[in-house]
Amino acid sequence: MKAAELMIKCLEREGVEYIFGVPGEENLDIMDALLDSSIEFIVTDMKRMPLLWPGHTEG
Repeated sequence: MKAAELMIKCLEREGVEYIFGVPGEENLDIMDALLDSSIEFIVTDMKRMPLLWPGHTEG
């Protein structure tokens, strides 16, 4: 098991439903691990990311 797979399993156990990010070579292992996950990857750019967080966090 790769570290990225373990990380995704831990996030699933914690109830994470979404991950925001920019796909790329640097996070390819995480993207691969998400293929078998219930967590949805939402593609965004760095400028919009802070605008998306408040709507998807517990408060």
